[in-house]
Amino acid sequence: MGYAFISYSTKNQSAADAMRALFNKHEIDTWMAPYDIPAGSEYAEVLYDALSKCSCLVLMLTDVSQNSQWVRKEVNIAITNGKTIIPVKLEDIELNSMMKFYLNDQQIVPVHVIDDNSAEIQSILKSVIGLIEKKEEAYVSHINSESDILEIPCGEKGVGPNDDYKIDAKSKEISDDEKIEIFKEGLKRPKVLSGIVLIAVLMIFAFSADAWQQYRFETANRAYTMMEKQEYAEAAELMEQYLDVSWTPYWKMMELVNGKNNKFSKAEAEAALEKCREMITEE
Repeated sequence: MGYAFISYSTKNQSAADAMRALFNKHEIDTWMAPYDIPAGSEYAEVLYDALSKCSCLVLMLTDVSQNSQWVRKEVNIAITNGKTIIPVKLEDIELNSMMKFYLNDQQIVPVHVIDDNSAEIQSILKSVIGLIEKKEEAYVSHINSESDILEIPCGEKGVGPNDDYKIDAKSKEISDDEKIEIFKEGLKRPKVLSGIVLIAVLMIFAFSADAWQQYRFETANRAYTMMEKQEYAEAAELMEQYLDVSWTPYWKMMELVNGKNNKFSKAEAEAALEKCREMITEE
């Protein structure tokens, strides 16, 4: 049920894979791209969902990852959703201003070797397991509290159909006929609350989609800027991210909703990515 989200830069792939393997060895469930992204799914949507439901975020902290836009985004989403960040510092680095802000109250664990015998690794395992168990206990407690209370949308004799009351499900048995009557009365109730909730969800969705759309435009801009500076490896990584999330039906729909169009065509972005790869090969 609970799991650890592993955030890392692809330039630190081997270290991230080693951490994932270690967690799995200790029967700790993990979520890590690209392994846990279903084929054909919306990357941004899957990523946000995984971050919002995880027990904690394990940050593979290096100079490259702290400057990765995707890593920064993942950390930001995790913090927004109230998740605990466990920074695993793989090299001796000076935190940039953004990471100092994000990790201000977090204990950073320096790890030079990902090994079971390391005291630092044991500390990380203990923390992750504790956070997962805490999330699972909270979930079980929530389910139990809901199962103890049954909301009846109609009353017994003398109580109107819109006068809700709650009873302890353990203290009263309800016959099948009563359940049918309860269901019928429930169908008659106004759907105002459901409408309000739906409108709120749509507003949040539209705001979130607009923010993501703006973010992908900025990603392409940064990629072209890095190409001008001849930083082709970094530019290629950013352009790949832009192409990954820019050409699906979901984003086409968002362009219609928000009135914003792709800043760079798919052909232009692919040509830029190919140019970066050629320059990297020559180097």
